[in-house]
Amino acid sequence: MTGAALEPVARVDADAIRSRLDQKVSTLASAASRVGGAHDPDAIHDLRVSARVLDAMLRTWAGLLEPRATAAALRALRRLRRRLGAARELEVHAALIERSVAAQGEPVMAFLHRLQGRLARRSARAAKRLRRERLRRLLQRVEAAAASLGAQPASDPRASDRARAHVSEMRAVALAAVDSASAREDDWLLHQARLAVKKWRYAAECVDRSATERGSDLRAALRRVQDALGTIQDRAALIESLERHARKRGGTGFEALIGELKTEKGEAFRSFQALAGTLGPAPAAPPRAVRVVARPIAGAPASVAPTTTDERWERMAQWLLGATSQQ
Repeated sequence: MTGAALEPVARVDADAIRSRLDQKVSTLASAASRVGGAHDPDAIHDLRVSARVLDAMLRTWAGLLEPRATAAALRALRRLRRRLGAARELEVHAALIERSVAAQGEPVMAFLHRLQGRLARRSARAAKRLRRERLRRLLQRVEAAAASLGAQPASDPRASDRARAHVSEMRAVALAAVDSASAREDDWLLHQARLAVKKWRYAAECVDRSATERGSDLRAALRRVQDALGTIQDRAALIESLERHARKRGGTGFEALIGELKTEKGEAFRSFQALAGTLGPAPAAPPRAVRVVARPIAGAPASVAPTTTDERWERMAQWLLGATSQQ
């Protein structure tokens, strides 16, 4: 990253990269088979993580891969993550309610049973989408992208430079997002910060020496920040779901559970604020970047309105950072 020497392309170990890609494809296939088998509470989570890790590998080493095959693989991985997103959220929400000391009374239990029913349907749908033929097509796309590395391992004479530049860009975006999100408790900003931190972490792990810029301490710090942001996001989404349910049904009985979740969310936000500085200083962005990035989702103009598309957030953040995205 900043100040780090870049390796010439001659030192890029294409065989090692191909081996790691093959290993990640195998991990994805294994996780997918678990989703379609007996109930496994971690299967959907592991499959989504596997898809994100493979996405990071393909993007980081895109200079060594055939562009069309890579684009097709990235689209397939993105569709997979999105199709599993609702089921994973339901899993998390059900687990939070089940372990809660405030989850007492008939209204909360009725809500939990409703979640469990939706989760069963979503899980069955996910398993159907991962039947042998559909899984085979997904793996074929990913394997085609990985195989293109062996065809022309030196297709990009600056592959190592590009990989490091990609990690540096993910770092700059993540630091800017963390800096904005730590300033005030805004759920959308915190969600975007979590996505950005995950992308930095996964990209850094694809380029070993970049990942160890500050030794294992950096990776541990990234994981702690990601975990704190995950705690915030999980509670925020469940609170919203509970409040929406209560408004629609005109019911009560959720106050204690919502209060407990808000307390945990606040504690996680304070933990995140304390951890934010451990990742390093945010790049100095233009003044207008602060005004736009810090704008809450409610009432934001259409030109900067937040979306659920990760790539759109990245493009916006990169534009705001300008030249500083290469720091």
